[in-house]
Amino acid sequence: MDLLKLLWPDFTLLFSAESNGISAWFWIATAVIFALSVFFLIKHNKHFRQRLRALHGLLDGQNKETLALTRRETLQKAQGLNAPNIGMLWREFDESLVVSSDQKHLFNTLDAEHFFNARTLAGGLTATRHLQRS
Repeated sequence: MDLLKLLWPDFTLLFSAESNGISAWFWIATAVIFALSVFFLIKHNKHFRQRLRALHGLLDGQNKETLALTRRETLQKAQGLNAPNIGMLWREFDESLVVSSDQKHLFNTLDAEHFFNARTLAGGLTATRHLQRS
């Protein structure tokens, strides 16, 4: 318990010129930076989960055989989604698809990962250089 007292600064000395007052200011600055980091991490995680749920919603109940038949409906459904950028990403992905001559199969010219990856789905989370090194 005595060690915890050493970690907690004496806030009554904030406006004094003592070193404990300066330590209190650094403690407050560190706590504010930490709180803001946690807030934005939660915010970006929420947006990522929203985009991921939207993508799963597009593909629920579909398989390789039905995707070619419901391609147009899936594209329209993607355009109407509330999740940011998912409609645009799906449209670009759809433009890279090629339909077979019998109109029953779809083939992709680019991997889906080219469109749906950490940068496009979780840009706020993965754009930080510090997190990229981890």
